[in-house]
Amino acid sequence: MINELNLRRNKITNKGAAVIADLIVNHDKQITKLDITRNKITDEGAKTILIALKKVVRIRDLQIQYGNCLTPQTAMELYLEVRANENMQRNFTEA
Repeated sequence: MINELNLRRNKITNKGAAVIADLIVNHDKQITKLDITRNKITDEGAKTILIALKKVVRIRDLQIQYGNCLTPQTAMELYLEVRANENMQRNFTEA
């Protein structure tokens, strides 16, 4: 099983980001760390991943901002969602 997925420097576009989002929501139940830095993802693709992050809480480490063309607002939304997932997981394991 894959816990960490490193897709750095793979020329992933928004279409590829949509495939990654689908993987996160519908096909994988183990990935907790995802690195998709230094690709060709814009806000459009990042927002697809953000929607996926809101549906699952297991992604606790997302590297996306560096090397992709994201606005600060979208980067912050992703950061906050990952932090929320991390906090939910921590609270679940402590209970």
